[in-house]
Amino acid sequence: HYLDRKNSRETFARVLPEVDYNLIYSGKTTLTDEQIDRLFGADIEDYVEKAKRLFPKFDSYPLYLRQALVDGCYRGDLFDSPKTRELINKGNFRQAADEYINREDYKNAEKKGMRGIIIRMNKNRESMLKYGGENEKWKHQRP
Repeated sequence: HYLDRKNSRETFARVLPEVDYNLIYSGKTTLTDEQIDRLFGADIEDYVEKAKRLFPKFDSYPLYLRQALVDGCYRGDLFDSPKTRELINKGNFRQAADEYINREDYKNAEKKGMRGIIIRMNKNRESMLKYGGENEKWKHQRP
């Protein structure tokens, strides 16, 4: 959960009414594992809804692609990449996969010691490529 996002305080009030947001924000106290799970669950629900708004065909995609799109939204990769979103919505998944990693944070992750960004984004990219390939095969197999 990103504590500096606009609706963070409201999310805490809704999901964790027993928690003093200011104490968490200041680092004076921490959440329990159960509270973390509740907060994460609420965040994921919000990001699934955001992904559905960004990608009108979201519900028609296979689970692996829906998971990749939610992850990209949750991590911000898809919010600040209108070109990637446009390509996905046009069904150009192979181009979208390449555009998805055409980002400074991806390109500089290795030298900044943030290899996890590369691993995560490559996984999402592979989901786009897989769906793009499956989609192409299906188009060619139709009578």
